[in-house]
Amino acid sequence: MKTTLAAAAAATALVACGGGSDTDSATPSGQFQSRSAAQLQALTPAERQVAKSFASSDGTQVPYLEYLPSDYATSGTKTYPLLMFLHGGSGAGKSNGSEISKLLGYPIPAMIAANNEMCFADQAGVSQCFIVVSPQSPRTTGVWNLNDAGGMLLRAQKSYRVDPSRIYVTGVSMGGGGTWTLLASSYTENGQSVRWASKIAAAMPIATGAKSSTYNTGICAGIVGNSTPVWAFHNSGDPIAALANERGWVDKVNLATSADGYTCAQPGNPAARLTIYQGNTHEGWTTTYNVNTLITPGMNAFQWLLSNKKP
Repeated sequence: MKTTLAAAAAATALVACGGGSDTDSATPSGQFQSRSAAQLQALTPAERQVAKSFASSDGTQVPYLEYLPSDYATSGTKTYPLLMFLHGGSGAGKSNGSEISKLLGYPIPAMIAANNEMCFADQAGVSQCFIVVSPQSPRTTGVWNLNDAGGMLLRAQKSYRVDPSRIYVTGVSMGGGGTWTLLASSYTENGQSVRWASKIAAAMPIATGAKSSTYNTGICAGIVGNSTPVWAFHNSGDPIAALANERGWVDKVNLATSADGYTCAQPGNPAARLTIYQGNTHEGWTTTYNVNTLITPGMNAFQWLLSNKKP
């Protein structure tokens, strides 16, 4: 999967510059250099997009790109909204991080590489700057392993000053499926089962190929049970990821179908949304993530995410 920004982004160097308790790694284009807080603040967004890695819950090493706001190093105890981006199938890479540059062919890492600060006005008109983490799947299964996607969220919450009420997930293609399946899954915390949907303030899957057939319980108990807002986007004639798959997830949240034996005591509140673009390609992300596209009056995709907070 490529975007129109891929060529420009691939030419942009990543500079490892610290930030969490994870492992800093040299990128193909440069060496790690220690910098003061003032020097970090002066870096461009592209320079602040850092190659790192963490150990997944099953021990697998997972590379990822870290992006921190310009004032992160000097803002004391200030917390920030967290955005996790999940790539599509062609973005998988080696666990040693040697193929991390593949992620620069994907929308949100490419936006940062093109020097977008990832700051957007919220409903109160206050600028909110995202911490962005973009993990790279080290597996070749064609689906996101929840040890990796969920592990990235857990690592981010431990390593960075994240506002726990503003955690967002979005992804394209395989990453759209990873977004849905994460929302419909659970993890163990202090010996208790916890629904991921209880931690995620809003989600945005795009061009999802994954089917919802084995996630009935998670859709009802997770997404519906935690009132998690979801807005999906899909091309009408997508030849790779059938629109019916995306619609299947949305319709179950909204209790508009009983497919696969789905039952739930109530529909999702808020209702899951689905925007269908007229197109015959495996796409939809370029328009959706375009900061000039208003997906709802007065809000682009990132502002819509920010408009949702966990209590």
